[in-house]
Amino acid sequence: MVPNFKEISILSKEMKCISIHCFALTESDIDNAPIAVCRNFVPLYSINEEAATGTSNCALACYLHNLGIRPQRYIFEQGHNLSSVSRIIVELKTDTDIGSREKLGGSELNVLSSRV
Repeated sequence: MVPNFKEISILSKEMKCISIHCFALTESDIDNAPIAVCRNFVPLYSINEEAATGTSNCALACYLHNLGIRPQRYIFEQGHNLSSVSRIIVELKTDTDIGSREKLGGSELNVLSSRV
């Protein structure tokens, strides 16, 4: 995918949304494999692409749940195109009386540091 940031900015403005979150489902049944690889674009706010987006991936987990895709936990990868791969883990708890609750988690690993 080659994003057109100018067109994404125009679409974001027209739709009154902050970002466009794209994803492709994977076909792996291996434990701890990502269920989807994602890209998040925010050029309207001077961020062409983000390496990790918790809120968008929580929304994606809810969307997949509504489609009937219901793993024990949702594992998403993002940032491949930025050479900064992030793994975002979402646990979705549902209760018909109160709706749904999302729990977002992950860990960080410093792969680059510099001084200015």
